[in-house]
Amino acid sequence: MSILDRDYLKKILYMKLYFEGPSDWSIREYIEVIDDYLLERLPVIANSVLEPHGLEAYMLSEDEACRVLGENECKDKVVIAIQDPGTERTLFYAVYIHKTGSNTFEFQLKDVVSA
Repeated sequence: MSILDRDYLKKILYMKLYFEGPSDWSIREYIEVIDDYLLERLPVIANSVLEPHGLEAYMLSEDEACRVLGENECKDKVVIAIQDPGTERTLFYAVYIHKTGSNTFEFQLKDVVSA
């Protein structure tokens, strides 16, 4: 199966994290720690599965994500650009749902879309 197949990319980039607990300060602090760590490590995680296939990933800023997805679609999303490192051309975008609440945390792959 080719790495440039969307379904294959969805399979290797799939992640789902969900946490729900009582609504108090300790849970809010725990969610903040999970969120900070995940967003810091997400490009490293994506690159670890893409680099063996000759691709690179980087996380888009919120503004860049809104330009790619559109203003109405970028709320509660994190977007990873998937590039060919030889040409630095973006081939795909991995779109993740990213929601945090006072006692909930949700992060999961929504889709991989062509650039």
